[in-house]
Amino acid sequence: MECSSEMEITRINAGDFFPKIILPTISGYEINISEPYQKANWQLIIFYRGGHSSRCTEFLNKLEKIKSNLLEYGISISAASADDGAQLQQQLHQLSVSFPIAYGLSIAQMHELNLYISLPHDFSETNHPFCEPGMFVVNELGQIIVLNISNSDVCRPELATLLTGLIELKQTEQPSTFSGSF
Repeated sequence: MECSSEMEITRINAGDFFPKIILPTISGYEINISEPYQKANWQLIIFYRGGHSSRCTEFLNKLEKIKSNLLEYGISISAASADDGAQLQQQLHQLSVSFPIAYGLSIAQMHELNLYISLPHDFSETNHPFCEPGMFVVNELGQIIVLNISNSDVCRPELATLLTGLIELKQTEQPSTFSGSF
């Protein structure tokens, strides 16, 4: 009997269609995290560690500052974590954002997105596994055109570069099937 030490891992790549992920929000309704809103046709999706991460909270607040610029070019923003509703409600006291934030991201969904999954160091941090930061930009066809997956909360895109880069990409991208490999 032959054994293989290699596991077959399906990776999500640029050019793939973003999976349909529907999550609850604090306002009581569910959203498809990848659906653009406010007349945008692209969506920037942020996955973050949760309310226990001050770096994530700071990043979301900074992201709010570029939201109107992105919307001007047809790119809306949403964010999600594995926190539960009570944890998100508590985090909202530290957030000043107007984009949708969903909660309840499951471990299966984290795996589907190839996000790194961490366990809390102790239960004073949080009481559940959580994803490390991930960012996806989805075009009007539902394809991933940009992705950034990190294994740590210390590694995030610089927002000024992200803003100018997405605007340039949006202005040059043709509404056709995007190929992530060249």
